Amino acid sequence: MLWKSPGFTAVAVAILALGSGANTAVFSVLNAVVLRPLPYSDPDRLYVIQSTTSKEPGLFSAPDLATWRERTQVFERMAAADPRSRILSGVDEPEQLTGVAVGLECLPLLGTPPIRGRWFSEEDFGAGAPQSVIIGQRLWLRRFRGDPNVLGKTILLSGTGHSIIGIMSSEFQFVDKRAEFWLPLQFSSEELSNRDRQSFTVYARAKGSATRLQVEAEARMVSQALVQQFPKEHENWRATVTPLRDTVAGEIRPTLFLLFGAVAFVLLIACLNEASLLLAIFAGLAVVLAAAGVHGVVSYTVSQQRHEIGIRMALGAQNRKIIGEIAARGFRYVLIGIAFGLAAALVATRLLSMLLFEVKPTDPATYFVASAFLLAWTMAAIWLPARRATKVDPLVALRDE
Repeated sequence: MLWKSPGFTAVAVAILALGSGANTAVFSVLNAVVLRPLPYSDPDRLYVIQSTTSKEPGLFSAPDLATWRERTQVFERMAAADPRSRILSGVDEPEQLTGVAVGLECLPLLGTPPIRGRWFSEEDFGAGAPQSVIIGQRLWLRRFRGDPNVLGKTILLSGTGHSIIGIMSSEFQFVDKRAEFWLPLQFSSEELSNRDRQSFTVYARAKGSATRLQVEAEARMVSQALVQQFPKEHENWRATVTPLRDTVAGEIRPTLFLLFGAVAFVLLIACLNEASLLLAIFAGLAVVLAAAGVHGVVSYTVSQQRHEIGIRMALGAQNRKIIGEIAARGFRYVLIGIAFGLAAALVATRLLSMLLFEVKPTDPATYFVASAFLLAWTMAAIWLPARRATKVDPLVALRDE
């Protein structure tokens, strides 16, 4: 029956594919970036601590971190991290890599163990300790081809040998989402004694009973204490605490919500257009066809469907059966439209993730939820045309032929 009216089928499927594809793509990215929990243990208790002397956030110094650790009442763990860049050599072609130098407490703070090997221990941070590195799963698969014996091997990072002690999952996107290796963060004697050397960001895990108000109150208290005790190094200085979730999607969050609202409006228009077309087809409303601008495409289908419905009603078909038949036809259009829409969404999702946010929104549940929502919405739009079709006068419908 779809092939009997190819023009209408093409228009109906294209409308639904456009609406469903755009919504599924944006919703999948929104879910991956904003809605889905961060891949850490109790992510709502994680905070980023920065210093600032103006409106822009800045970095922390090692003495200030030590002072905060001594005075904290709301944080159970605090750790420093600092982005690093190194050139990987000795493995095929040299490659510039982005990484992060992290403190010992980072892994216990995040609660995400390596998928292979181990995390840094105290020995890795000691003076004169052998240089160690933890690599990411993407780097392991790309440059080492997933070699299961890679642990213990030595690689050159900017000319310095580092022994691989662990592999982190690709979901572990701490500090920098492009990071592919992690090094122990070791402070020099100058950094440990100089409060002017503000060079890293602090990450902290709040105690289970601590609220965000308590966390912010402690930040104000510590800021005031440091300003009073070290006024020269902390002129107009204060500490700010931000939930880790807000920093992950901070700048892109409003854009995603705005984009999702826009494509939701596109879906609403698509559903209304679909309902209008079906209403015109099954109820013979030529004015709706003209308004939709597709009169020439589906004009033959209008007379054909009206004639069929007229015969069914003249032979005594019950309204519920006519409604069920029309809803079943609309359901076919919806399924085909969603199938094409999901195919388009897979492509659009990759484009959005590259243009707006570096993320891999491949959760199958996202597409299932989006499809179920779209199916319910469009089937609701079909209900009115199905009900309206039962109002057709059989005599008029048959006389048209």
